[in-house]
Amino acid sequence: VRRHRATAPQATLSARQRKANMHSAFTVRRRCDNLRVAIIDDVVTTGATAEAMAIALRDAGARSIELWCIARTPEPQD
Repeated sequence: VRRHRATAPQATLSARQRKANMHSAFTVRRRCDNLRVAIIDDVVTTGATAEAMAIALRDAGARSIELWCIARTPEPQD
């Protein structure tokens, strides 16, 4: 997976803005047909980045996608 377009820094954005910021920001370099994939992230805040990556992986044929992270922050309020 790679980010194919520049995005604004997430730190100052609301949850809704983060999701919009990451929308269609990633592409998958090759097909993932029937693969089980893990997305690894250090800290998950809203999950917007992981969700955008998961959508790209699903569209590339991934069978199963898991998110592995070290920490989860409380959900920010919009």
